[in-house]
Amino acid sequence: MHRCNSVPIAGGTLVLAAIFAYCSGSTAVEPSSTGRERRFRGPVALVLLDDGKLLLTANRRSGTVSIVDTAESRMAGEIAFGKKLSDLLAVPGFDLLLTTDEEAHEAILLRRDGRSLTVVTRVPVAPYPVSIAVDRDATKCFVASLWSRRLSIIDLVRSSDGKDIASLRISKAISLPFAPRKQLLVNSAGERLLVADAFGGKLAVVDPARGEIERVCELPAHNIRGLALNGDRSRVLVSHQILNSLARTTPDDVHWGMLMGNVVRSLKLQNVLAQEKETDVLRESIVEPVGEAGNAAADPSEIALTGKSQFAVALAGVGEVGLFSEADSSMRRVAVSGRPTALVATPDGMQVYVVDELSDVVSVVNVATAQKTAVISLGPQPELSLADRGERLFYDGRLSHDGWMSCHSCHTDGHSNGLLNDNLGDGAFGAPKRVLSLLGVGQTGPWAWNGEIQDLETQIKKSVETTMRGRSPKSEQVQALAAFLKTLPTAPPASCGETLTAESLSRGKALFEARQCTRCHTPPEFTSSATYDVGIKDEFDYSKFNPPSLRGVSQRDALFHDNRAKSIEDVLTRFKHQLDGELPARDVTDLVAFLRSL
Repeated sequence: MHRCNSVPIAGGTLVLAAIFAYCSGSTAVEPSSTGRERRFRGPVALVLLDDGKLLLTANRRSGTVSIVDTAESRMAGEIAFGKKLSDLLAVPGFDLLLTTDEEAHEAILLRRDGRSLTVVTRVPVAPYPVSIAVDRDATKCFVASLWSRRLSIIDLVRSSDGKDIASLRISKAISLPFAPRKQLLVNSAGERLLVADAFGGKLAVVDPARGEIERVCELPAHNIRGLALNGDRSRVLVSHQILNSLARTTPDDVHWGMLMGNVVRSLKLQNVLAQEKETDVLRESIVEPVGEAGNAAADPSEIALTGKSQFAVALAGVGEVGLFSEADSSMRRVAVSGRPTALVATPDGMQVYVVDELSDVVSVVNVATAQKTAVISLGPQPELSLADRGERLFYDGRLSHDGWMSCHSCHTDGHSNGLLNDNLGDGAFGAPKRVLSLLGVGQTGPWAWNGEIQDLETQIKKSVETTMRGRSPKSEQVQALAAFLKTLPTAPPASCGETLTAESLSRGKALFEARQCTRCHTPPEFTSSATYDVGIKDEFDYSKFNPPSLRGVSQRDALFHDNRAKSIEDVLTRFKHQLDGELPARDVTDLVAFLRSL
């Protein structure tokens, strides 16, 4: 992850030249290899081709696509296409694939000839693309971009004879009210696209033809990592977690799943797509827990249909795959390895291929017997560094009591689910606080809302013991987690992709300094080590807090310790935070522009 300069948007359409100048970087295709190179690959997406005979994985860390011969359960090659691939899918009716590069900020069209892949074209998209979907007629595809909070709609332009796809052309970019990740196209009374919140519980319904958001639903959810339709396409399955802000991080609340729930939620599709805004999206919904007391299942991830009413779900936090039925709430769990996040079922539904994002392997699961039948390596890895070991611990739910949660469960991919959690971070129960982002955390000590923790290792140990209620971590585990967290940069500003004028930014910066905001939020990290009375009390009438860093503040959907402010504008106008009166409208605009650029 890296920071990206602001990129202009004109009339809702991306200015391609500007994106090339600011955010893109073309990468030549490297020759095919056998996958014997010692490197981290990080597979995050899977595609089955040729009736299940060929499996392709998009690899995030190496920017490569791995080619697997499923009949022989072996690697057949590996080709580099970019910097950080984030998704991969086949284009229906063509020997073509689409992939996204999160670091180069591109969508890439690939042609397949047997086991050979070549680049047809690349097109720059809104910064930080993380998923791609294509319509059933192969006329449009949709790219969801995480930090820029955009959905790019791309035309698949036909060749002159209409028999092939010759290029990609951006037709529109839609601003989203959240940072997106997962997408799902559904066909019910016209095609609709569902786009899920990467961190919180929002679900947007988009009309692809008009390129407009029709509705945004709010689910009691966070960490949405799987979207799928059931067998008769009448219901939407959503894998996610539920953090109960009314529960406390006591041993009992953690043990019985009262604090953190891990579920697959089944929503009635017509309620999701309803034109009437007042339609309750949760009406007639069904919630299936994927774990239980004594045997929890942190971080449910991708879902795949294996039969008419049969499904598989990756249980990323505990290294398993769950097999379940709509008609039967029981679940068979199969141990695979590491952090399984993406999976795909064979056309007959008899087998599931699941990738371990951290160990670079594909496990093969027999659905009928609920057994792992093979493990296919995508290639050798280098020796793990201390930070690499910490990354594995960060995503491991087994660090917590009974496997209910990982660090990622609340601090999604190092960021935050934005919810309130009642833990002992402030020394007592009864005053739940917003889960803070860990992006850039290595530079923003001291830690905890009250600023009482002076070193990161102490904070990590306390969180494992009193929030996750896991066993006391070993010293080397704490050091590894700290090393990993210190590698995390701050979140890019949501303004990456917007027009922010130099004049407005300059005025906003000057106002920020003139109003002495730098006293508490001191550059370059825009925080400080002291605590301040902010005039906003918690449930114990405590009002002195350590100021969170303002870097990446535009990626927070609610602010203050208890989420009472719903926007940066809210902080300045409704709460008049640290102000001695009303600010002129222009000053508010300029200050918000400056803060959104951090």
